[in-house]
Amino acid sequence: MSTKTVVAITGGTGFVGKHVVRALSRREDVKLVLLTRSVPMPGAERSDEVVNLSVADWQIRLRDLQPDVFLNFAVDYGRDRDLFRMFDANLRLPIELLKVAKEVKSRCFISCDSFYSKFSRVPAPMMDYVLMKKSLALWMEAASEEMAILNLRLEHVYGPDDRADKFISTVLRQLQRPTELELNSGLNFTAGEQTRDFVAVADVASGVSRLVDWAKTAPAGYNIAELGTGRSLTLRMFVEALKAQVGSNVELHWGVLPYPVDEIRSSVANLDFLNRLGWKPEISLHEGLARICRETR
Repeated sequence: MSTKTVVAITGGTGFVGKHVVRALSRREDVKLVLLTRSVPMPGAERSDEVVNLSVADWQIRLRDLQPDVFLNFAVDYGRDRDLFRMFDANLRLPIELLKVAKEVKSRCFISCDSFYSKFSRVPAPMMDYVLMKKSLALWMEAASEEMAILNLRLEHVYGPDDRADKFISTVLRQLQRPTELELNSGLNFTAGEQTRDFVAVADVASGVSRLVDWAKTAPAGYNIAELGTGRSLTLRMFVEALKAQVGSNVELHWGVLPYPVDEIRSSVANLDFLNRLGWKPEISLHEGLARICRETR
């Protein structure tokens, strides 16, 4: 009988998910099952099994595989304002996976969340996402009498392979390959005094790998863990450091733009949960920025 831990993951093609898949695929003690609607799936060669969520009997196939641990990294932030698609990714799918997890008596269900969910007021573009994640947390808490449940709140993750339309990717492109207008006029920002816990995606992947070890013997119950560096710096400091790493001549203009309504002014991870498991971040800001600059040149 195999002694491998069967880990089923959604969102394996997303920014964080693909790095988690890479980390887990290197482990000899893990049998990795990718759950996807994209078949053929990029990166599927890194897995042991692929379950196509687009077919009618996907739940039967998943039950047969008897996952020990579920990792839910599927997410839709609603950038295209498609509420139906948001609901499908952020609520319907994970609730169905929770049902399967209970039926096969899985050890643990871990769901990825954002630091935004720590706050009662968030910028309007994030509100629908936060409400759905908070609703999912209620479903997970209700299932926690039968298995270990972990709501994993990620701080501001950065690194290679992120979406081109996200803030850090956009600023990096503007610094590395500015348009004529950007080169002549510079880039405009808010005052940049809001603080964030910027964590390298490789550290996130190693943290999740450590949580898989914890999940093997975790007792039933509902848990919340935060994953970051445990240190915060201002947005201005981060962008200035990115500019220095690139060696860009583009001017940065601070205090030109207003803060968004309900902007979160400060966030930093409480690492108590992960520290008790012996995990700590290893990638410095300098190394993390160097990595994304190398990948995007």
